[in-house]
Amino acid sequence: MNDEFVAKYPKTRIYEGDMLTVQSGHIGTSCIITKDFDNSNCHAVIISRVNREVVHPDYQAYYLNSLHGKRRLKSIFVGTSIKHINTKDLKLFTVPLPPLPEQHRIAEILSTTDAHLEKLEAIIGETQLLKKQ
Repeated sequence: MNDEFVAKYPKTRIYEGDMLTVQSGHIGTSCIITKDFDNSNCHAVIISRVNREVVHPDYQAYYLNSLHGKRRLKSIFVGTSIKHINTKDLKLFTVPLPPLPEQHRIAEILSTTDAHLEKLEAIIGETQLLKKQ
């Protein structure tokens, strides 16, 4: 996005720790902005900033991406041919919040599990390539 776009749409600026949520397509899929993308801009997603004294951003994203979270999110989808989520509806969506230390631990465990799964998937892919040779 060029400087003109950035100046015209300052609300598209994202910062480390912000959560992005897909509005249309893979509705509700969420991620947390890492340091690499701090102070960037985005388009066509919902940007959420949480009170970090109450909510761990990674925990919130994991919840929204979970099977239970996705099922609950379907209740706020709107549209007939192309489903999407309105920003105002997502703002009212509640996420069950255990105490903050527990949120940190849950996010840490899920992050570690994801990293192990990625490594396992890479090994499986390499093994399949070797079998084809």
